[in-house]
Amino acid sequence: MVTTKRGVLKKRQISRDLHKVKPEDKVEILNELKEEAEGQVVISTDRTPGSTTPEGNKVTWTHKDQVARYKIVELEPDETIALTINGVKYQLIAGARHYVPEPVKAAYDLRKRNMRTLPKLPRIGFENVEDYGAGAMPPQSVTRTE
Repeated sequence: MVTTKRGVLKKRQISRDLHKVKPEDKVEILNELKEEAEGQVVISTDRTPGSTTPEGNKVTWTHKDQVARYKIVELEPDETIALTINGVKYQLIAGARHYVPEPVKAAYDLRKRNMRTLPKLPRIGFENVEDYGAGAMPPQSVTRTE
C-alpha cells in the first residue's frame, strides 16, 4: 500500500501511462513490474528509537518518543540535577514539580538511593579540607617570559 504523497503521485502517473498501452502489452508490463518488486528489499518506515536504519545509522531517541512509550509521572526533586536518559537531557530544578517519563524518575530515585549508601571515606592528611576532594591547592604563580 502506497502511503506517501510522492508514492501516490507515481502510482497515478503509472496508471495514466498504462491506459495508453495496448491490452496485450499491459499483462507483460505488469508481470515484469511484479517480478522486479518481489526482488526488492522492503525498507520499513517504522522509526523505532534505538534501532538501526538500513543505511547503518542509529535512530536516536527524542522527548516525544519517550512520552509516547513511557508513562508520565510526577517528580519533585530535592536537589537541582541534570539527567540524560537515552540521549535526551532533562534539567530537574529543586522544589519544582516536574512531569517526566518514568525512566527519568527511576534514574533520579536510583541516584538518590546510591548517594545515601555511599560509604564515608576516611580523611587522609587533609584535616583542614571541608570535602573529600583533592584538598586545598597551593597558590599558583605564573611567570611570563617574552
